Amino acid sequence: MAYFERRNYRKARQLFLEALDRNPEEYGAHLGLAELHRKEKKHDLQLAECLKALEVEPNDGNVRNYLGIAYECARRPEEAVRLSLLAAELTG
Repeated sequence: MAYFERRNYRKARQLFLEALDRNPEEYGAHLGLAELHRKEKKHDLQLAECLKALEVEPNDGNVRNYLGIAYECARRPEEAVRLSLLAAELTG
């Protein structure tokens, strides 16, 4: 995430993709790619990465929170609200 925080998005993307090559179930890499797509306003890709993370970690509140943000960015507020409420329940 250090590259991401320094806005070196090309290097961050490369590292996330390498992590997924090693382990396709690395949900943190999916969320990292989702955040990159959000910054690039590629909301369909953002949503797709969040859904991949959800497949790996269906009960993780953080994943559901990212998914809620993705739905909001994709202008699907009903799903965003539903997932945000579920994320709050899961994270306690």
